[in-house]
Amino acid sequence: MELRDAPYEPARSSSPLARMRGERSLSREELSRRTGLSRSTLWRIEAGRVRPHAATVVLLALALDCDPAVLAVLVEKEAE
Repeated sequence: MELRDAPYEPARSSSPLARMRGERSLSREELSRRTGLSRSTLWRIEAGRVRPHAATVVLLALALDCDPAVLAVLVEKEAE
């Protein structure tokens, strides 16, 4: 098993996006495949280094099977 395919184990301080990804047992690689976003972009969003555009939040929500409005609020709170 390669490191990038290792099961996700969320840290206590992980971002809402990382927690949601982990709850669905998705690797960053798989979320990247589902959204068309690069793994590095996903990492930057999860790390709080960038705020995703509304269209990106919708892509992520569809891939995570959640309400885009809920994800947007969680991501925005994380950025504060």
